[in-house]
Amino acid sequence: MENIQAQATYTLALTGTPWRTDSLPISLGHYLDADNGIICDYSYGLRQAITDRVCRFPKVVLIDNDKIQLKSESQTETFNSLQSYLSKGKGTYLSFIHDENCICYLLKLAMAKLEELRRNKPNAGGLIVASSVSHALNIQRLLKEKFNKDARLVTYRHDDSSEIIDSFRRSSDEWIISIGMISEGTDIPRLQVCCHLSSVKTEMYFRQVLGRIMRIENSDTEEAWMYTFAEPNLSMFAHRMDIEVPDYKITTTHTVDLSFSTEQEEHPIRVHTDTESLQMDWPTDTVSDTPTMDSKPVFSNPIVETSYFDVVGQFREKIISTFS
Repeated sequence: MENIQAQATYTLALTGTPWRTDSLPISLGHYLDADNGIICDYSYGLRQAITDRVCRFPKVVLIDNDKIQLKSESQTETFNSLQSYLSKGKGTYLSFIHDENCICYLLKLAMAKLEELRRNKPNAGGLIVASSVSHALNIQRLLKEKFNKDARLVTYRHDDSSEIIDSFRRSSDEWIISIGMISEGTDIPRLQVCCHLSSVKTEMYFRQVLGRIMRIENSDTEEAWMYTFAEPNLSMFAHRMDIEVPDYKITTTHTVDLSFSTEQEEHPIRVHTDTESLQMDWPTDTVSDTPTMDSKPVFSNPIVETSYFDVVGQFREKIISTFS
């Protein structure tokens, strides 16, 4: 890198995210010796992009629940928030994003918002980012069975993924479900609603996903809405938007009718101890959300004691809003 910089007469201006997840230095980048922090020649942040009407105003809806239960053979523990459920070290975020009641609640909110936007912009679209192929297939099934909604599906297993994305880009279809295929660099300006249901919880990935719904199209309905759960890291990333965006505020709302068209039933998730009955899936906790050649299958339910996870309380939402 230093040899290139020393020999270069001119340097081509480069754009993009000025850091790497593997912490390796970026070619042609300048770094501080003390903390190895990168020095950007020019920074174009979200604040300026919104002011210049390059990006839409982002709104992140954080969904929580006031009664989460974890039942084992010996006891029942109750938690009043997702944060408290995860902080004890017994619960997992995967159990939350795989619970059908939680998924349906989040989808109901997102669908209501997309339908509202499509009244003025008929081709507005929604993106659902799933954690694995099996997770995406289950979400696709729930959309059809519970809400009679069709959704495109694109994953790293599709040989024609580029064609699927391009076809969705040119259509007026409502929803597309992605496993690591619609991330940084994919431009579908009509996307305005996103459901973040990935198990990846890094700030870089959070902002990449949020960026998929922020491209301006100069219509009368330039809003960007992300729906996700109030996992501590994701909540922190949503609150950090005020660093780049002025007039930041938090509001709470319960204005959407969230009653289901079908009768709700209790559906606890059983976490087995018998290894033969554990579902195996490829790990996707990387920025690209795709497996590598040296990836190994992992058990998705690591709890030793047989446990039952259930969400029985009231859901609540917190909206992180800008310029409202």
